[in-house]
Amino acid sequence: WKLYFQVKKVKNVSKDVFGSTMGRVHMPKQNLSNLPTRNMKGLKRTVAEKKVERAQKVAIRRKKENPNLIPLGGSNTPGPSSSAIAKLNTSRPSILLNTSS
Repeated sequence: WKLYFQVKKVKNVSKDVFGSTMGRVHMPKQNLSNLPTRNMKGLKRTVAEKKVERAQKVAIRRKKENPNLIPLGGSNTPGPSSSAIAKLNTSRPSILLNTSS
């Protein structure tokens, strides 16, 4: 019954010069990268951006599967251009077949 009359200790509370009470709140650190945020329509990627990103992922995956394969790319896809392929074809030795007997 003596504990009932004892004054409870006040923690994390202080008074400043003017007499106002200041309290301190302890919170754990928050990882801001994992906080859920609202999905804004303005930040969505366009269809063209999604296509480019998908094409890059596919090209990387194909390159990992078969590193000897030369991808035939257009102007916006990774890989050698058509002029580079033409140079490759002309630098290879051609085989001439003699059909006259």
